[in-house]
Amino acid sequence: MKKYVTKEKEKSLTVDAGWYTEQEMKDKLGYDAKTIKKIVDYTAKNLSVLQRKWKYDETIIQHWVETSWSGQLVHKDNEKSVHEEEQEAKDTPNPSLSFENGGNQTNPGSAAAGANEGDDPRAALERAWSEMLSKTNKLRDNVNLLQNCDMSDVQKRHADSMLKHADAMEQHYDKMSMLKATANIRLSEKLKDEIMIALDAASVLTLASINGPLMSRIPSLALFLLGLFLGRGLDRGPRSVFASGTHLNVCEYHLLRSIWEDGPGSCEAARQRSLGPPNSGDLLKFASSNMADHGQQAVPAVHWKYHKYFDAEIRALPRLCELWHQLLANKQIFKIALPDTSLPKSPGAVFRAAEQMMDVVLTGTSVAAYKIGFTHATGKTVSAFARASCSRERGQDAVLDSLAKTSENRLEDKSHEVFKHYGLALDIPISYVDVGDAKKNMPWIKPTDLFQHLADLGKLDLLYAEQDTSVLTQLPRPISGVQWFWARFAVLEPGNTINDCFDSGLCVPERTIPLLLHGDEARSKKHLPMMVANTHAMIGYGCKAYKNWFAEAPLSKKQAGGVNLEGAVQKTRFLHFVMQKKDYGEDAQHLDKMFDALAIDLAKLQTEGIKVNGERWHLVVIAAVGDWQFFAKVGHLNRCYTHVSKRSGQKTLNGICHLCLAGTHGCPTWEDFVDSPTWRPTCGTLEPWEQTPSLIRRLHVNVANRASFFQPDFWHCLHLGAGKNLVASAVAEWLRVVPGANIGERFCFIDDAAQAWLRSRNDKLYCKCISAVTMGIDSLQKVPTAGWQKASDTTLLLEFLEHFCSVNAGLANADPILRWTWVAASNINLAVRMLYRGGLWLDQSTAHTVARCGLNFLKSYGHLVAMTLAADRDRFPVTPKLHILHHLFLHLQENASRCSWTLSFLGYSVQQDETFVGIQGRASRRVGPQHAALRVLQRYLADAAEHLTPEFRLAAKKFEGAEGPEQTRSLKRPRTHHW
Repeated sequence: MKKYVTKEKEKSLTVDAGWYTEQEMKDKLGYDAKTIKKIVDYTAKNLSVLQRKWKYDETIIQHWVETSWSGQLVHKDNEKSVHEEEQEAKDTPNPSLSFENGGNQTNPGSAAAGANEGDDPRAALERAWSEMLSKTNKLRDNVNLLQNCDMSDVQKRHADSMLKHADAMEQHYDKMSMLKATANIRLSEKLKDEIMIALDAASVLTLASINGPLMSRIPSLALFLLGLFLGRGLDRGPRSVFASGTHLNVCEYHLLRSIWEDGPGSCEAARQRSLGPPNSGDLLKFASSNMADHGQQAVPAVHWKYHKYFDAEIRALPRLCELWHQLLANKQIFKIALPDTSLPKSPGAVFRAAEQMMDVVLTGTSVAAYKIGFTHATGKTVSAFARASCSRERGQDAVLDSLAKTSENRLEDKSHEVFKHYGLALDIPISYVDVGDAKKNMPWIKPTDLFQHLADLGKLDLLYAEQDTSVLTQLPRPISGVQWFWARFAVLEPGNTINDCFDSGLCVPERTIPLLLHGDEARSKKHLPMMVANTHAMIGYGCKAYKNWFAEAPLSKKQAGGVNLEGAVQKTRFLHFVMQKKDYGEDAQHLDKMFDALAIDLAKLQTEGIKVNGERWHLVVIAAVGDWQFFAKVGHLNRCYTHVSKRSGQKTLNGICHLCLAGTHGCPTWEDFVDSPTWRPTCGTLEPWEQTPSLIRRLHVNVANRASFFQPDFWHCLHLGAGKNLVASAVAEWLRVVPGANIGERFCFIDDAAQAWLRSRNDKLYCKCISAVTMGIDSLQKVPTAGWQKASDTTLLLEFLEHFCSVNAGLANADPILRWTWVAASNINLAVRMLYRGGLWLDQSTAHTVARCGLNFLKSYGHLVAMTLAADRDRFPVTPKLHILHHLFLHLQENASRCSWTLSFLGYSVQQDETFVGIQGRASRRVGPQHAALRVLQRYLADAAEHLTPEFRLAAKKFEGAEGPEQTRSLKRPRTHHW
């Protein structure tokens, strides 16, 4: 790599300017009549640049007025690096991807009829700028036509889409006006991008002839958007649904190629050739003929003119170059300019915006898109795609050939067998449990089978973060590992029954791995719940904050260990069964039997264990994790959060906590967040169930408090509970003092500050902004409900709240409520930062700090509750999740006072498990309802194989390339082969 530095002097000029009518010059700028006349005379000398029509009333003229100037001279050192491969890349052949007669040359508004690359961009800007306002007015006129009659649901959707597009067009009009007025300073890339976006939008609107086909519907048109496979990573250039900043992978390339090589023909002919989706030529040719039959001309194509979304290496591939020429020659590819440049970069968001644009341009047209995948697609779709592939493609791919030859009966099961045969799915048997249902038994994956399979594959080290095996198999060494885990765990929980197994020799600490059991309900079809039960390791790879904190302290990093919050969830979480709500049975009897069978098999792992290279290894479940609802279901708790008071003044005597007697007759109050609450001595004195659950009877527990086997989740309690309530109520309190004439302006003031802070951190809120909707503030007289759903937003909003209070320290210190919100946010943010940095084991100092900050947060929250009640305002609701946080911080403080190392309660966090559960829920919504549980397990095995055993895919390819597909078919059980 070569580097060179050039020194330059750059003069920067800052100009405050804007568009003003003559009345606005008088009212807003305070100019007198004489000054206004001089400005009007000056702008009249250059009407095309310095004057424009007001978009709300074209009879009124706006003038470009510069109000102030400031400048400075800056010395800059520009360093440029040139890679040694740059010359080679420049010499790479760059095929011409342009085409002749690509656009509608008779249409003055089309991009193809516009300027060539050598033309002055200002001329193109002038043409687009002059047409933009008239086209926007046409859009609004068409909306008025629709709104003046009884609209159907489809027409309402089209009207809304057209209004959104009109608003976006007006934004482009304003941006182009700004650029047009300042274009004499510098012709920037931003100006060129705005020109291209404006030309694309104007071209599409012109070609569609909105006024004609709007009231007479075009027949349904099926467009197979090939750009859906290319629309990833749109992070440079103007947004287009076909734009891509990434390479095509092999699968995508072959899919496009196979679709094209099927050749043109009618849709009916395509359906006769295969059951799969017709190719693009068929669909587009059918669309054109269908429109011609109805007396309408096919919509002209707007083609790409600049192919800057593919780099030189991709363009140099001969077959891709040929394919691209063929696609362009089809003349039915639409380049859709997305009107909003702030659109999210995900392919789904881009595709949705393109769909809305097609609704506006081609009224009544529906877009049909196909997605092929082994995880979500049905067996029928996969088999049909395989048969639709040409024989030459199938001859080069043994898996594709096997799928094409699969019988149409029981496609799901047979496809799964094919995937297992070629190592594309884990070769783990699916067993069945007799739950008492006369119609069917429930499928599941036994933990003994799953972890034995991992051991046979040599993947058991995933359960302790792939550390060196010598750490686990040898006697004590000054390096952290599983043995250190059990030594520290015995100090923390001396009453746990696992210590008796170590003392008696039934288990060896060096070959015993700690696990956690997790359960949660996913959203299945029709929004019905589906129980998902899985296990995961206690020891993990850590997280980003942990790695950054210990980047220069490797020994401290090993001593702390990592929590299991990093890595693909298919690699770190292990599914055992799923059960839909309809299969729970009466009083959830069938669900109880599934957990009974799971507990029996997990008990075998801790007593009999599994064989690994002739040695006996044990896997021990030390806790169950999840939300409180899962604990109530699996433990049949009679003290639970559902017993909390529902209204003011109501007494709760049944108990709200399974860990203590808070909320019972002996401890009626639990809302006082002090260091020594009245409920603390009651922990473990009375068990929260009438009949001991199977998990408690069969697995290792702490005899001092057996209910502590159900470990509460800090993430649920804070990020989806107390943290949300703090932020929403704090924003409601800040609305009293921030500037603004009404509530809307005050929300804008807070949101502007939030967006500026987010931009400085390069972060984004999933809920987009701070508003009355996201904060759940219907009225200032009601308690805010915190309307956002993502826990990551809570993290950002808590940090922003602390930042906002520090920036507005004068206002915060002047109001006691605002000052306590600052104290609460500062303490909980520090506690969370130190938790994520600290790792799995917290040293004494870190644990003390986290506990102290957490308790300070709870005390501050209690002060806020009291002060807002005294002020007669409904703010800062008190929920049982605050009580669980009280438990966690007090327990951490107690352990830190007597132990040098304390187990972080982030070790029991279920952040990653929630993602894993969501994946299984999506899979259940894409399979048939009759065998949903079985299909989800089969898809899990295929999905997990991609992350756990990628080497089998490579090995299968090597065998295939060396000796043909027949040799690959002989690999019956991948787990018995170690390539």
